Amino acid sequence: MDFYLSTNTRFHHTRPEASVANAISILERDIKKCLIPDDSPETVIELASVTGLKTECYQISIPDEHHLSIHAGDDLGFVYGLLY
Repeated sequence: MDFYLSTNTRFHHTRPEASVANAISILERDIKKCLIPDDSPETVIELASVTGLKTECYQISIPDEHHLSIHAGDDLGFVYGLLY
């Protein structure tokens, strides 16, 4: 399944840590600088904490064409997953 970033991509997270918020800001900046606004449907990148992943590790999955999930066990896992 494919997931497409667009200027209509939004982030859903419950992690207020500064490092994760900064990584989201970097990705949002890059999206605005590199993609042309269009009328594509909204897509969502969701960040979810999981136990059992090693430090600094992450998993990316695409449950459907409008959602991308990044699972991580710690803040650096989210940063690496967002900026991969």
